[in-house]
This record gives sequence, structure tokens and C-alpha cells, in this order.
Amino acid sequence: MKRILFLMIFVMCLAGCNTPETPMDVTVTPEKKSIESILTEMAISTQQAIPEIAVTKSISEVEKSEPTIDPSKVLNICLGSEPSSLFIYNNSSKSGWSVLESIYDGPFDTIDGRDVPVIFENVDFVKDEVQAKEGDIVMNSRGEVVTLAPGVEVTPANGQDVCGSDACTVLWDGATPLSFYQATITYKIKSGILWSDGETLSAKDSVYSWKLAGDPAIPGSKKMLNLTKSYEGIDDHTVVWQGIPGFVPQKASDVFWLPLPEHVMGNMKAAEILVDEEINRTPIGWGAYKIAEWIPGDQITVVRNAAYRNTETGVAPFFDKVVFYFYGKAGDNNLAALKSGSCDIVDTSVDLLPNLEPILEDVRDGKISAYIQPQTVWEQLTMNIDPLDENAFSYFSDLGVRKGIARCLDREALIRQVLYGQSEIPQGFYPSQHSLFVGNLTDTEFDPVAGRALLEDAGWIDSDGDSTTPRVSSGVEGVPDGTEFSVTLETSESAERIKTAELIRDQLADCGISVTVQAEDQAKIYAQGPEGSVFGRKFDLAMFAWASGDQSPCSLYRSSQIPNEDNQWIGLNVGGYQSAEFDSACNIAQNTSPMEDDYLLKAKKVQQLFAEDLPVIPLYFYPAIGLSSNRICGLKNSIGMRSLFYNIESLTRSDSNCAVSQWKNIYTQQ
Repeated sequence: MKRILFLMIFVMCLAGCNTPETPMDVTVTPEKKSIESILTEMAISTQQAIPEIAVTKSISEVEKSEPTIDPSKVLNICLGSEPSSLFIYNNSSKSGWSVLESIYDGPFDTIDGRDVPVIFENVDFVKDEVQAKEGDIVMNSRGEVVTLAPGVEVTPANGQDVCGSDACTVLWDGATPLSFYQATITYKIKSGILWSDGETLSAKDSVYSWKLAGDPAIPGSKKMLNLTKSYEGIDDHTVVWQGIPGFVPQKASDVFWLPLPEHVMGNMKAAEILVDEEINRTPIGWGAYKIAEWIPGDQITVVRNAAYRNTETGVAPFFDKVVFYFYGKAGDNNLAALKSGSCDIVDTSVDLLPNLEPILEDVRDGKISAYIQPQTVWEQLTMNIDPLDENAFSYFSDLGVRKGIARCLDREALIRQVLYGQSEIPQGFYPSQHSLFVGNLTDTEFDPVAGRALLEDAGWIDSDGDSTTPRVSSGVEGVPDGTEFSVTLETSESAERIKTAELIRDQLADCGISVTVQAEDQAKIYAQGPEGSVFGRKFDLAMFAWASGDQSPCSLYRSSQIPNEDNQWIGLNVGGYQSAEFDSACNIAQNTSPMEDDYLLKAKKVQQLFAEDLPVIPLYFYPAIGLSSNRICGLKNSIGMRSLFYNIESLTRSDSNCAVSQWKNIYTQQ
């Protein structure tokens, strides 16, 4: 038995950032779904279909006679959009969670990819080895929930530890003794936490939320519900989660359901809750603030919750009132509001990337403060290593070619010119400030001389002595001699992507690779395989973004994820990369939790293989961008945060400049 008792410093990994058009969650369970539905579920910015809630007037708990509030104690925030609902199972927008952070303190905060407990005294993680029998619900080797039976492919406990041996993945014969790892997490909730109506928050409120989430009428993913064997409140302050055999959660926050007030909602049916105006517009929480007013199309106002005290300091929040304004997703109106003083903070839900250059000039000049943090959403150049069409040329099957292309790419220049220096080149799966980052993984830094030599060694020769004309094949397996290295790069129609693609085109031309940029509507790019270009493995080069979720993103590049008929063409390894060693290392990483002492070693191994084999070329991480007045103190943009306002209870205002900007001053660097 492996047992780790820890005062939690780990939680949540939502890539809360200004997302590209098609970032996708890495954790996938193959099902019989269309690729359109899979992409919809996986996009970070995806919103669930939400029932219409009729609103005829603003909802207000604030009496007209309320005392005048000191303007310095009012915090004004610009959001990218108006939330559709504030009921957690009706909301999936970043703007919505920015509001909800004010009424729910935690249950966990995310600090640079780590789970930090807010409402817990401690969290106890245990991983036991258990025997399984026919008919048990388990997780198979592909991450699917199945009923154990002869012929089911599984990863037994010994395979999880030494994946790569014969024991790693087996077809169960129905007779051989079979054991799995089973995880159990015990959450001890702090005493004295109150709902804003004065009732005590207890374990039963989280169990109620879990039951409600499982109701078929409630929208949202049921993945973690399906991976849960039991979820129980054993006393007023203790919740115990146990997973099905074979499943090990990456974070304790993945399998703790945010409490909902059973004393308010417990007698209502799920369908009633979905359309109830009070629950959707003025839900109660235990956080620093409570909803006071929602004026549709204009603003949401929250006021200080008299029942709240900071769980660490016992101090009430500085601001008496917070007003969230809806000025739209585009940056212009929000920037104008910030400069005029109408807003103190511009949220990361606003699309500030097109305005990044003038923003940085204002930050440099001391006019505003910026909070820019690369998130776990990375743009990548995907090479079709194994085209579906057997007659198609495989330009990229040779590792030397892939490394040569990487050497020919000046990714620092891409970051300077597209993101104005506000990012970094991915070495592994995580930005350098992430708790799971491991550095010194790659030797593919920009070196066009070395890149040309690698291409030459792989049989792509400079036949005319002109490095800027296309190279031609000489002895390349599967490619007729004299074939020009001329390929098409497919991407979506966003301005940033087109600019990046054109820079890549120009850089590779200097190494003798001719690239034609083809920008298309993303619906066409991600059309269902086998007809679709990307998921039908018919492309040469493709550029899009992935987002790492709770599971290690190595699952994106497992052999089982190659799109084909067997997985209904929803596999995400669209380049066709295959490596038994990588599959094994990935399986180990995915079956080990960061809550275990040896996780970093296992995580480093799979990232090292990724860097060595280059199934894709990671280009840069997308940054989340937030802005504030110089007089707002305490903001921090953290990796994986649910919202910029995870610590809203700690924000203050000063008469002097107190902001601590997070940005890379490219102007002084130049």
C-alpha cells in the first residue's frame, strides 16, 4: 500500500487563458461520437447547452436605502462576456467562473499547476492493490470504463509499475488472478465554514452536489462520475472518494465535487433547478461575497458576505462591493474602460491578444499593469509521420527530418513577432513555472546550419547549390529520387495563426523546404475522418493547439490515439507517431498521481522521450492576459487557474502604485 498524507498544496489544471481557436483537452475516452462533438467537448472555451432562463427584471437583494459605500472600497471588473448562468452545472464560461470565484472560496486554488487547499484541514491519498473478478467495473488499458470479462484488455497493477513488460497490458483470460490499483482520497473539511445564509457547510453538501451532477438532466461531462466507485460523507466534515479499480486521479480536486446547499436545493428536481431563476442568478456560497444584483446586458454586483472570514487569516475582504461589467470579448472597449477608470481590472476572459503591442507599451510607460502568464495550451506544428494513404509520400517518418525542421525553426522569433515576447518555447508539456516542469530536455534549438546537415543526411539534398530552392530526395525510402521537398501547411483562419504559418514558411524556405500555407475554416480542418484532412491523416503539416488537462498530455501521442476505423476516427494522434517505449512511459505517468513521491521521475521520463522523438514540434505556449490599474494590489496570474480572481478575497487598493506586473519587457531586451 502506498500512502501519502499531505496538507494539500495541489489542485486544478484548467487552462484558463486567452485560448486559440481550437485548444483541446487531452483526456479522451473513445466513444461512438462525431468528431464535431468530441471537439466541442474538448475545447477549453466550450459552453454546454443551457436552458433559457426568463429574466424580466434585475434581481436584487440590495435595498435602496443601503448606506453609501466608500468608492475606494468598490472594485470594478471588466469581463469578456455576460455569463449565461451562475449555477455551476449550467456554467462553463471563464467569465462565469470569474464571478463565481467571489462567492465560492476554493474548494481549492490553483497556484502554478498545484492544488492548494482552501476549505480543507488535510487530504489523505491512498493507493491500494485490490483483486478484481469477472463482472467488476474497472478501467481498461485505453481509459474506458468497462465490465471486466474474458477478452477485455487491461493494465494490471504490476503493469502500471513496470509498463513495457509483458504484464503491462493483457487480454484477460477470465482465470488468471488479476489485481488493479485503487485510489482512495479522504477530504477533511475545516469546521466553521458557513453558507452566506448562515447555515453550516458540511460534507453532505458535497455529496449532494455529486448526486446532482450524476442526474441525466444535468449537463456536463460524466467522466469523473463514471470513474468513481463511491463518494460518501462519513461525518459532517469528512468526504471519502474511492475510484474504480485501475483509475488513479491526477489531482485531488478532480474528484471532489464543489458543495451546493442541500438545505436550499435538496427538495427540487434537477430539471427544476436548471431553470430556477434564483439558483441560476443568485446562488448562495461560502465565499467573500454574495450576489446582490444582476442587470442583464450590463453588470453583476456582489457585496461583502458578513458570514465570511478568510480561512487562513480570519480577515474580512478589503472591498465592500465588486461590480462585474460586460463590455464584450474584444479588447478595445475594455481597455478604454480601464484607462478611464470605469474598470479597475480587465479579466483574462477578454481577448487581449490582438491589442498586445499597445498594451505592452502602456505597461512600459507605467500607465497600467499587466498579468501575463503562459498557460498549458501550446501551439504545435504537427508532421504527418504515417499518412493514411499508403501511396502518399512520408516526408516526416525519418527522425532526422523532424529534427532538421526543428533546427530550421526560429521559435524565439515566432514568439517575438506573434506574441511580442510574452511566452516561451515548450521543452516539455508545461511552462517553466509549472510545478511539473522539467527542463533541459531538448537539443533542437535554432541552428539552421545543423538543420540543413540533418536534412542532407536524411537524403534530402541541395541539388543546385541554392539553399533557398526546394531540396530533392535521394535514396529516401518510399519517395522517388528527385522529388522536391514541397509541402502544404494547413491551419485555421485566425490572424495569429496565419502570421505564425507565414513565418514558418519563410524560415523553412531558408533550409530548402517549400511550404504553401493553406488557411481554412476550422470546421473543414477538423472534419470527421477518414474524409477530413487532419483526422483522416491526409495532410503534410498542420498547425493547431492542444491544452493539457488533468491527465498527462502524453496520451495525445499514444499509438492507440492514431485516428482509424477502430476508434471511430476520434483519435488525437493525428500525425501517426508510434513508439512502444513512449506508450509504456506514458502509461506509467498516467497511472501515477502527482500526489505520489515518485511522480516527477515518471513524468520526466515521458517528456524526455517526447523531446527526443519529436512527434510534433511545440512552437509556444499561449498566454493568459489580465490587466489592472496600478493601484490594485494582490493580483497574480497563475498557471492552470480557474479564474484570475481565485484570491479575490485578498485584493486591496492603495493610494500609490502597488501592482506587481507579470510580463517580459521585450523593449528593454531589444
